[in-house]
Amino acid sequence: MRRLMIGSIVAVSMVVAIASAQATPLAPGGSIAAAAVPNPTGAILADTGLLSYSYGTPLSTGTVREIVFADTSNPFGSGRLSFVFQAHVLTGDLARITGSSFGIFTTDVGINVPLAPFITTGSHPPQTITRSQAGDVIGFNFDPSIVPDAGSTDTTLELIVRTDATAFKPGSIGVIDGGGQTLSGFVPTVIPEPGTFLLLGGGLAGIAAVRSRRS
Repeated sequence: MRRLMIGSIVAVSMVVAIASAQATPLAPGGSIAAAAVPNPTGAILADTGLLSYSYGTPLSTGTVREIVFADTSNPFGSGRLSFVFQAHVLTGDLARITGSSFGIFTTDVGINVPLAPFITTGSHPPQTITRSQAGDVIGFNFDPSIVPDAGSTDTTLELIVRTDATAFKPGSIGVIDGGGQTLSGFVPTVIPEPGTFLLLGGGLAGIAAVRSRRS
């Protein structure tokens, strides 16, 4: 098995040439070829750092990183959240990186040449990007022959999910190839409207009043 170096070189050239292009929004149940979107710009809100994974026989090892940006280049509005992943393969195969909890959000997905703090030598593109029928899971799908050559490693491009979300919470990242491992990451979430808090507070007050009368 060997890395698809020609495909990587072509993909990197494509990304450089059309880095300002907009990817097609990815609807639930959809599958698209990986295409370039702009690198996120703006504040970094959260960063997992390098998370080590290890699973399977033969052993697959490496690291994954996820960074959440308040992205000023986000097509859904400046400051909306973009979730960006990168995998660094040390041994074994890698077929898929997944993020979750995107179900109610509009997403626009793509790839680009990595910038710091990601590993900037990353060059390997996914073949496709898919979204589950329910919309929750977005997967970046690789040819599993991403196996490093002897004495070398292989690192992906930036894997970018731009969303219309304005908040995030702890979640999970999936690293998959036959077997797999789940790592701690970040996922989009919804901030409750002020009216929701008022309704909740009123309900709790009512429960407290009923209990008080009973006692």
